[in-house]
Amino acid sequence: MSFGHRKAVIHIKEIPMNKKLTITCMALTALTALVIGVAAASAANDPQLTTKEGALVPVGTSNIQLTQIGETGVLDTSGNTILTCTSGTGAGSVLKNSAGTVEGEITSLTVGGTGAKASGEPANECTGSFGNFSMTPVLPLCLRSNPTMVADEMQISGGKCPSSGTVKYVAVSTTVGVCEYESTGPLKLDFTTTPSDAQATIRATQAGSGIKLTKGGFLCPSSAMLRGTRTMEDTSGNPFFVS
Repeated sequence: MSFGHRKAVIHIKEIPMNKKLTITCMALTALTALVIGVAAASAANDPQLTTKEGALVPVGTSNIQLTQIGETGVLDTSGNTILTCTSGTGAGSVLKNSAGTVEGEITSLTVGGTGAKASGEPANECTGSFGNFSMTPVLPLCLRSNPTMVADEMQISGGKCPSSGTVKYVAVSTTVGVCEYESTGPLKLDFTTTPSDAQATIRATQAGSGIKLTKGGFLCPSSAMLRGTRTMEDTSGNPFFVS
């Protein structure tokens, strides 16, 4: 008995056009989610404060100083400069530098200008359209950056770390008198990362650095914003870096 040879035939079922579109959309959705996930991961705030050699800055006492770059000062709510300060220094201690969290307590901060030095004030007066002022922040201040913040952001709060209090300033003028100010929230700064040395620039916006008058006469501006950039260094002036 003989069996005839049969050819193997594979039937390929055509996928309907509506299903093709559905599969394509699902693939594009998955790809978009992957891209967004990668972008979100790369944008996470995960700072580490390091030396030039890449070593973590150790937690310690009085091991950080701040140096002003260029002019700093006070702006009105429209962004016009109303007070200019030409120098500024600060000092403090690094309290945390691990697990994506950098935290330091600022115990000294001086701001000065080209005006005369008023009696009892730490620096020469800053100069401005409302008169010359000695600007003195109420210390200590807590400077921190951690994963809860947006990428490359630092915040300054008033009080000892881990305080979340407002930042207060006392402005004294021989012509206007005493004006006391308080921030509307933590001051927000943007910092540079390696290979640039560590510099932090305060956001000159109401949400970033808005301050309001809490005590003073009618000649004191009722509200303002702050502006300025400072480096972060060791006590010998060697720059730190944020990676």
